[in-house]
Amino acid sequence: MTARDREIDAIAAILAGSGILERPQLARLAHAELWGPGRFSAALREAVARNRVRRTGPGQYALGPAAPRPGDAQPPADPPATAAEPERSGEPGITIFFGRSRPVHDVSGVIS
Repeated sequence: MTARDREIDAIAAILAGSGILERPQLARLAHAELWGPGRFSAALREAVARNRVRRTGPGQYALGPAAPRPGDAQPPADPPATAAEPERSGEPGITIFFGRSRPVHDVSGVIS
């Protein structure tokens, strides 16, 4: 997800919770003064182009038809990362973790 995508998501979320807003109100609620010069205007333009936001009048904006609504099913989250299972070599007592800079040896099966 890019910074622009996050900005558009923020604008859509504000409109989802507030209904129709005038541009200065929307910018204030989004803390657009912290985004950097021109970022809010560009994000708002792109949000309208993507139908995430729609203009309802001069300088007024509302949630667009392509925006997810509160209560809509959200896409499933990415599964948590898990440690990779070691691949075993043919030799007893040695476990090699591929992708590491050096092999890691497991001597638990070696008889002393």
